[in-house]
Amino acid sequence: MQMKRKTTETDQKRPISMGSEPRQETAPGMVVRQIRKDIESGTLIPGEKLPPQTEMANLYGVGISSVREAVNTLEVMGFLEVIHGSGTYVKKERPFNRSNLDQLEQDLAKSSPFELFELREMLECHVTRLAATRADDTSQKKIIDSCDILVNSVGENQKFIEADRNFHIEICRAGGQHATSIIIDLIHHINHTHIKLAQTTLTPEYRLKAVETARQITSHIVSGDHIGAVRCMRSHLDIMKQAIAQD
Repeated sequence: MQMKRKTTETDQKRPISMGSEPRQETAPGMVVRQIRKDIESGTLIPGEKLPPQTEMANLYGVGISSVREAVNTLEVMGFLEVIHGSGTYVKKERPFNRSNLDQLEQDLAKSSPFELFELREMLECHVTRLAATRADDTSQKKIIDSCDILVNSVGENQKFIEADRNFHIEICRAGGQHATSIIIDLIHHINHTHIKLAQTTLTPEYRLKAVETARQITSHIVSGDHIGAVRCMRSHLDIMKQAIAQD
């Protein structure tokens, strides 16, 4: 495999600008940066095996402990895969980064509002069922508090939008679905930036219906009634779909 040039001792701690004050780059940090750069540029390809750590230490001009620390870091970050008895490999699937998220947002924004609500319905009805069966006292209280904030913010546009977001996120968390909460958060963001959903949800009638179904969802989750919670969540999302259809 092709690796970067051997790094000199003075290269191991070069100043890195962080705002107004520079900091010293550590030897493991330098190795992480170099290997990650080679992966992202295509110099190292998915599935490629890296040299033994002793050889890498010589190539980078650092101690083997620095290489070991860098490999561990890159494994946690999702760039490398260590197979015991075989070696260290570039992972075939690249980890998600900011550009991936930006592309995902752009792709989702091309979808119709109704398609996004159908996606939300599939995800949120599932996590609502989980929340009703899994939520502990702490999670239940967070849902109750977020619902109360939603009810009390009906007269303020931005606060209502943020409270609605938090209510749905707390339900995801109560169901132990952190990954789903990220997707729901992204769709919520798209709804209120690309699609401008807030323009169709300003009426008192809409918001009164929304907070009433939110109360019902909360009540069913707290009582452990997953069937009622899912039914009310579906009704809650239908209110938003109807608001768009009538706009």
